Amino acid sequence: MEINQLISVLRKPEHRYEGEDFPKEPVILGREIVLELSPDQSKIYTAILKTIPKETLVRMAAQLKREPDCAISLVDKIEWMSQEHHPKSSIKNEPIGRLLRYYLDKKSKKVVYARTQLRSRFLHQSYQEQNKIMKAFLNGSKDDCEWAARYLRDNWRKEMAEAVSAAWDKTGIQTLAYVILRHFPDDYILKEQSKLSEIAGYQYVCARVGNDPSFVFDESRLNTPDYFYVMAKLGRNVDATAMEQRFYDYLLTYPYDYRRLHFKPLSLLSIDSVDRMIWAMGVLGMQDALVRLLDFLERIMRTVQDVHVNDDQDRWPIFVAYMKLEIDPFEDIDIIEKEQLRYTEETDPKNFVFEYPDDLPLF
Repeated sequence: MEINQLISVLRKPEHRYEGEDFPKEPVILGREIVLELSPDQSKIYTAILKTIPKETLVRMAAQLKREPDCAISLVDKIEWMSQEHHPKSSIKNEPIGRLLRYYLDKKSKKVVYARTQLRSRFLHQSYQEQNKIMKAFLNGSKDDCEWAARYLRDNWRKEMAEAVSAAWDKTGIQTLAYVILRHFPDDYILKEQSKLSEIAGYQYVCARVGNDPSFVFDESRLNTPDYFYVMAKLGRNVDATAMEQRFYDYLLTYPYDYRRLHFKPLSLLSIDSVDRMIWAMGVLGMQDALVRLLDFLERIMRTVQDVHVNDDQDRWPIFVAYMKLEIDPFEDIDIIEKEQLRYTEETDPKNFVFEYPDDLPLF
């Protein structure tokens, strides 16, 4: 049958509906005719299309596209039948043991496949199978070791201590350091304190074993926020007056970078580590100091809000200047003009190479 005859046959259901369930007139949606077929028609329709060579179906679809009153569903069906559709491969649910053998055998050429399968199926495995997977990953690539370490950091299992220790000796990955600091016994941390301090940070080692008599506590290695954090974690008795003074000294000497602050809310919490210090003051029972901090903040904000600017971020230099004056009344009275000038220079597009702050969402 010629292509035009075939098209004529296939287009008949657009205008000829049979049975009580079909409307007498074509169904129109907007300017498109919706093709309605009974189950019998649909089956026969598909069988007819199978008898037509695919290259002919391509030509038929192209010709029908040029006809403005052709049902879009007719074109879609012919185009679909003109393409090759390979059956989907069945989903393999291979045994975990086999996948582990693939993963551990670098010559298997299935390491990537096994890694993907083991990660995606991990949460659905038994406790014992999960341990086998994590042990394999801890001994695997750096990325796989990180993956296992992140899980163990938040979901510790004592059976994994030996594997974690071996991976730590081999790799020194930072996430493993956090696993050890959070879950390993004090004697192990004391033994590894130099390496842990270098990779994770001295403050975290102090916060964990700082009260041990054998640990040499070196306060000079801690900046102010870290000192607050360590004292709070260790539950130390502190001189509240001295701690309060250290807090305000930190605010006074902090290197305010307006290129970053410009994109943050006008708040004490936008200043690096202030949130951690306020948390520590609460843990350390510095109630009076916190009440005074509320008054301090209220006085500054009341003054700053009276300043008329186009953008709330433009209040940052005023906020910083009045905060410094509040902390140190002997601060240079020109501090307001100096901070405004510095703010203008640092945020001027001519001098400002924009970099997204690490904690600023991109979207």
